[in-house]
Amino acid sequence: MVIAHELGHQLDLQHSQNIQPNGTLIEYGDDSCIMGGGFDFSVGFNPLHLVQLGLMPLGKIEQLDEIGETRHILDNAEQSGTKQLRQIAVPGSDKVIYVAYRQPLGLDQDDQLMQSLWPGFSSGAMIYYWPGGSAKMQLATTHDGSLLDGGSYSTPDGKVVITQISHDSSAVTVDVKIDPYASPVGWPHRGL
Repeated sequence: MVIAHELGHQLDLQHSQNIQPNGTLIEYGDDSCIMGGGFDFSVGFNPLHLVQLGLMPLGKIEQLDEIGETRHILDNAEQSGTKQLRQIAVPGSDKVIYVAYRQPLGLDQDDQLMQSLWPGFSSGAMIYYWPGGSAKMQLATTHDGSLLDGGSYSTPDGKVVITQISHDSSAVTVDVKIDPYASPVGWPHRGL
């Protein structure tokens, strides 16, 4: 696992951090990724690292910028569905959010992740902040889990709210509300 982690650095990948409820960062905080805390398990790269490595085509990313509330179905990032990541630019900010979803397929290292000490990653959407390029990414959902059905995540300024409606082995359904005039809610607000 250490060799895989260091190989990631040689491929220009940075650590995958986790944002704590008080806004501080844990350097090796994303247990779903070999570039985070996942080097204790046989896990691979998170979906954003797959984008960095060119292993997930940019055509698999849908950019959301419409104001209001919209419902989206996000395919498992390991499957061949049409869209596998959602990218949301936070209005009035340089912050960019990505919504990802991972499920075990019975074929790869993600099976151990989903069936081991961290089964929370398979219960729903994972929320990341990533400005792009070779910058570090930050997991905004808990370091050992994802949103749950009925749970939500809000940016600190309240301008983006992501609510998980349902999930199964192939997709997760989320409502995304973008409101450039919303009031701040604190860092971060999550109803897991």
